[in-house]
Amino acid sequence: MRSSWRSAHGVQEQRIPVEMRFVDMFMTALGSLIFLALLLSVLVAYIDKSGPVVKPPEKGQPAQAKLRLLTASLPPGQVDEPYDLVLAHRGGVEPLKWSMIAGPSGLPGGIAFNEENGAFVGSPRATGSYPVTVVVVDSRGAKANASYYLNVAPRAVTAQQVNLLIASALLLALLWFARKSRQRVKVYGIINRMATEAKNRGQTTLNLQFSATHQQQRELSEEGLRELRSEQAQAKKTFRLEVLAVLTAVAYLCWAVWKAEITLPAELVSFVQYRWPGILVAGLFAAFVIYAASRKKR
Repeated sequence: MRSSWRSAHGVQEQRIPVEMRFVDMFMTALGSLIFLALLLSVLVAYIDKSGPVVKPPEKGQPAQAKLRLLTASLPPGQVDEPYDLVLAHRGGVEPLKWSMIAGPSGLPGGIAFNEENGAFVGSPRATGSYPVTVVVVDSRGAKANASYYLNVAPRAVTAQQVNLLIASALLLALLWFARKSRQRVKVYGIINRMATEAKNRGQTTLNLQFSATHQQQRELSEEGLRELRSEQAQAKKTFRLEVLAVLTAVAYLCWAVWKAEITLPAELVSFVQYRWPGILVAGLFAAFVIYAASRKKR
């Protein structure tokens, strides 16, 4: 190729040869491609494909460890039992931003995720297996995530609860037996009174009819009266022993309640605290009504 230039007056004064060989053109194109490749490699190295750009550490500062979650799995929970788990992590630059993505069934009722420290807290109210995904991002934009299953099992029966159940059943059984013994003592008292009156009237036998199919005849001799008094004394002794057993069962029940550490709801405690005079009067009135009804039945 050749080129020339003219002066302001349009007169051609000098002709300068300008030539570009094929090798020069090839080297120019190759250099441009190499420059573009270097530029792309730098951009790929410093741009996170899944999100924001990761800032390189400044000069004079130590390089931070890669952010990752260390908790491999979530421990199982139990219904109505406190659950508190803080996810462990390593690396990253504070502050961290936590988030949680629950599955289709969400989190179990009573459990919440704390986005300030990455913790599951609360008391689950339903059983099941709940999938969740936890994502944490640091101040430089580095991200780490992990998927878990939060399994909630039914509440386990403890030894204290078994003791409470046994004490309650034992107390109810002893109360039933004591009631039967008390009725037996009352029946023997009535029979003794009737036998004494019949003996004074000169009768030699006493016919008793407890029901349509249960009848009994007692001799009113001295030996028969002694046997009747002995049976009444034995019934009273049995009743006293059963009352002692009931008191022992009550003490056992109180101990079982104390060991079980039963906590009443705050609403119920507040209700009793501010309304105990009315509750006491209502209880005394109910006791009086029950006592009057039992006396009338007699």
